[in-house]
Amino acid sequence: MDLAEALKRVKEGGATLFVLDGVCPWLEKLCSLNAFPKYKIFTSHQNWVGHSLFVKGHKFFECLPVNCAMNWEYQSLASYGRDKHWGLYEIDGEEPIVSLVGYPLDGIATSMGVVKCGKGRIVFSSLEIPQNLTKEDNQSAITRRLAICPP
Repeated sequence: MDLAEALKRVKEGGATLFVLDGVCPWLEKLCSLNAFPKYKIFTSHQNWVGHSLFVKGHKFFECLPVNCAMNWEYQSLASYGRDKHWGLYEIDGEEPIVSLVGYPLDGIATSMGVVKCGKGRIVFSSLEIPQNLTKEDNQSAITRRLAICPP
């Protein structure tokens, strides 16, 4: 299936498009097709981003700690020293699920969120979800518990 067909299913059929890997190039493409709002990117390079990420109550994180900073349970989703953890800001209409705060951004950016697209929605995330789905270690068990990952 090509991107045009996928977007048709989202816009007209109410499907959900998950953008979980190679996210920045995909969002640029979706933005150029007017399927995603314009945005700016904030990247937190210097801090262990787990201290700077906050997760709100959402069905994706059912049975996990929510409405708090991401703690040890989420450490495989936000590893220290990775420059790919980012958040979008100055974006209209997103529902933030995981938010990133950090210096020098004077505000809050969305690291995992949902954007409406016609009858459907686009879910985007900078968390390390795909990288942890097939790992067998205890840290990756949280990734497999996310509601976006079928059992």
